[in-house]
Amino acid sequence: MNFKIYHNEENGQFEILEGEHKAEIVYRISEGNFYIMHTGVPKEIASQGIGEALALHALKYGQKLGLQIVIYCPFVKAWAKKNTDWRSLEYEI
Repeated sequence: MNFKIYHNEENGQFEILEGEHKAEIVYRISEGNFYIMHTGVPKEIASQGIGEALALHALKYGQKLGLQIVIYCPFVKAWAKKNTDWRSLEYEI
């Protein structure tokens, strides 16, 4: 499923709006690293692939910037481990 993903640079996050609900993935950039901090998808719009779309978008964005990607978010960490293209990333607790 294709989603319109908005880049909210001021808050360091990517967002998907579905009706009155907003899903987001929060990132931070520091010292040459792209940190994926948190993914939030309201239960009303869960199980539609929104989290996966945000995770992929954020990972590709960090890669495009040429930064080392560090994942703190448990959802993205689990998703990346299941996807061969992203298994080699650095994972943090």
